Amino acid sequence: MHHLNDGESRQPSGPHVVAQQRYYEARQRADVAKRVYSEAYRSQKDAEAKLVEAMMDLGINSMSYMEDGTAIHFQAKCSVSVTQENEEEVRHWLREQYGDDEQFSKDALDKPSIIAQIKADLASGELSETEVPKDMKLTQFPGISVSGWKKR
Repeated sequence: MHHLNDGESRQPSGPHVVAQQRYYEARQRADVAKRVYSEAYRSQKDAEAKLVEAMMDLGINSMSYMEDGTAIHFQAKCSVSVTQENEEEVRHWLREQYGDDEQFSKDALDKPSIIAQIKADLASGELSETEVPKDMKLTQFPGISVSGWKKR
């Protein structure tokens, strides 16, 4: 406890001070670990993108990974934003691009069927990224999926 009139400057002490010091030390170690993890993850994703691109350029969609039956599948993934806010614009674009929007609707617009169509059209060259409205936020990225883990 601090006493203003005792002439000594005392350092705070007690279990709360020890706990606070341990917290700060742990927090610093966690911050360093997060930075290291983040850098490693970015490096992994960069290597993954290059691997998927190279394999797809060679026409290799999957390969056996090990003798245990695990397989790696390479694929170009695609995502778009289909929300209530941009639904009318998306419907308008689908009608212009494909003649109607019914094949992409159930109760509401069916995002997976829109993505599948856009992905197919991009792959075949019938559609370019610039033709997709900016509001749909088209992103394409390489992906790896692994199957056969359950057999391990």
